[in-house]
Order: sequence, then structure tokens, then C-alpha cells
Amino acid sequence: VNLAPLGTASQHSNFSPYSEAWRAIDGSTDGNWSYTNDNSMSSTDGSFGGWWEVTFPYPVDVNEVVVWNRTDCCPHRLSNFRISLLRAGVEVYGEDYFVGHGPAIGNVPAGGSVSATPPQLARIDRVRIELIGGWNADTNGFLTLAEVEVFAPSIGQTYCSPAALNVDGLRATI
Repeated sequence: VNLAPLGTASQHSNFSPYSEAWRAIDGSTDGNWSYTNDNSMSSTDGSFGGWWEVTFPYPVDVNEVVVWNRTDCCPHRLSNFRISLLRAGVEVYGEDYFVGHGPAIGNVPAGGSVSATPPQLARIDRVRIELIGGWNADTNGFLTLAEVEVFAPSIGQTYCSPAALNVDGLRATI
């Protein structure tokens, strides 16, 4: 279950009127930039300290965060970054990706994704993606995201399996 659309997205700055933070949790992994309302990517303006985050109104259980890169130009804008899972401002899990500066560092492939998977279920209220040291591998502050998905485990639990039939001849579900 992708919980990201249930949160409120924010970011360091906006590259354009069509690059607001909410576009990275709109349910579309389409990574083609458009200077129209059809754009589904978020992007900071390139100044030092690029970050993006989604905050939930209450703590949620998370077992994976998937970050999708753009498919068109500039995939290098998703490099030298950290994904942090936080609760009450404290990082409960974090992972760094493509750390350093220069073209040899690499980036999330165009149209590709990376997953942050904590070793156990994490109860969090915020996911933050931040350029390490304020810059991407090209030493600018652009952070462009096609989509961020925050997954919770499947909802529901099986009990008393095989379940006994009730008076209507059906099994109970919880």
C-alpha cells in the first residue's frame, strides 16, 4: 500500500510554477518534464541545500521507500543524496546513494528507481530526501523527483486458518 499520497509534500524551493513538491506523490512515475500543469515531477531551483519531504499526519509503519528518477534530460540531478525515515525529527533509518561529486559518481538511471528498505518495519511520520552536503554530483542544488512511493505492509491479518464457518456458512475476515 503506497501511503505517500496521504501525506503533505514540501521542498526546499521550486524550479518553476510546475515543479511543486506534491507532484512527486501524484501517483505517476512518468519522468518527462513539461512546463505545463501536466508535469508530474517536483524539482528544486538549483540553489544550495536541495531537499524534499513528505510528512504524515500520524505515525505510519513503512517497509520500503521507492524513489523514481526522470526519464528525459538531467538524470544526474538525482545523485549524492540521502533517504531518511524520521519519527518526531529523529532518523530511524537512512541510506546514502551515489555519494560524491563528478560524473564518475553516477546517478539513479533515467527512468529508474532506488529502494530504501529498513531491516525491520519502521514507524515514521516523515520521509526526507536531501542532497548530501547541499549539492548533487554536478555540484548544484537541483533535486528532481519523478515519484516517491512510501510503502506499508499489506493491510489485514489471517487468523484461525483454516477458519471455521459461521452460522451463515462463511468465514470471518478481519
